[in-house]
Amino acid sequence: MLPMQMGPMTTNEQTDGETLNLLTYVRLRPGLARGYDPAKDPQNAEELLKRFILRAASNPKVAVCFKEIGIILNLDEVERNGANKMLVGLIRKYNGKPVLTRPEHYFHIDPQRRYMAVDLDGHRYKYLTRTAVDMGIGVVEDMDLGYGYVIEGKQTAELPEVMACCCRIIKLQKARAKSFPPGAN
Repeated sequence: MLPMQMGPMTTNEQTDGETLNLLTYVRLRPGLARGYDPAKDPQNAEELLKRFILRAASNPKVAVCFKEIGIILNLDEVERNGANKMLVGLIRKYNGKPVLTRPEHYFHIDPQRRYMAVDLDGHRYKYLTRTAVDMGIGVVEDMDLGYGYVIEGKQTAELPEVMACCCRIIKLQKARAKSFPPGAN
């Protein structure tokens, strides 16, 4: 959920307004929980992912391990098209690096465990992140964005970390965004 007309000095988690929601649903394969023992620590990246999916919505100690990774794949083109120099500098510094999302995230698991929904609330981002998002909204239509999620591994057995899911967003067009719920203005 990204505030559309932010003004980073005033927008924070207590303010609201027009937003752009980029919904991410991760379909879970049937039988994902098979073989998972909640009494044991994860022994590999797959068990780490299972624990996260099954317990993140209800266990804050598990939920804090969620990382997002974004990478602008055509940053030189975005810069040539007139993107703010400060924004380009920030992107170059953090492009493709994982970022822990706490406390900005909420997780929703379908009761039948068919999917997991991730809600990252841009209103709760830190000042620097809100500033970058505010500048980036103006050039989002020029961006070729790779985006994904990783569950942070802390024990040797949980490493190397594995991408839980990913997608590619090519030149997102705000004008084509749909109102939610459907039919709302």
